[in-house]
Amino acid sequence: MVNERAGGAGNEEVWSKLWKLDVPAKIKIFGWRVLHGLIPCRGILANRHIDNSSSCPACHEGCEDIKHVLFTCSRAKEIWSILGVANEIQNLLQVDRSGSVVVAEMIKVSRPLGTMNHVGLAELILTGGWYIWWERRRFVHGETVQNPTRAAMSIETLTTNYQRAGKKKSKKQEGWKKPP
Repeated sequence: MVNERAGGAGNEEVWSKLWKLDVPAKIKIFGWRVLHGLIPCRGILANRHIDNSSSCPACHEGCEDIKHVLFTCSRAKEIWSILGVANEIQNLLQVDRSGSVVVAEMIKVSRPLGTMNHVGLAELILTGGWYIWWERRRFVHGETVQNPTRAAMSIETLTTNYQRAGKKKSKKQEGWKKPP
């Protein structure tokens, strides 16, 4: 029997699309870790007897797993709503799926978003997930975090600025010319 991890680790379509996304490398690596279920959430740590508490440190509303941190935590829901993709996420969450599977499906069905020029759904979801995770880490360590509106603006800015920076083409000079 083949040992498959969360997120369809054997699905070549997901992997090829993940590595081709127009996001920074650290966000692609975050996506790889999510797809493999390797994000150290409290629920996962409690199952491995590393931490005693499995509740979400932000909302205290349930077991903190990848699905909760990225999609069902009240803070994450508010951020996705502000970004205008809450309905897309909710549709994928209708079926009882892990957070890894939801991210894999988002990558597979990625399409350009009409609300933001040149930004794809997968890029926005992955960048947003990374940012939500980054702020969660800051919160757990006692640092200040932005309110959901500012967090959503930061996610949108990160995504669009990275894509715009990659689109700029420098002029290449053909051959060598003698200076005047």
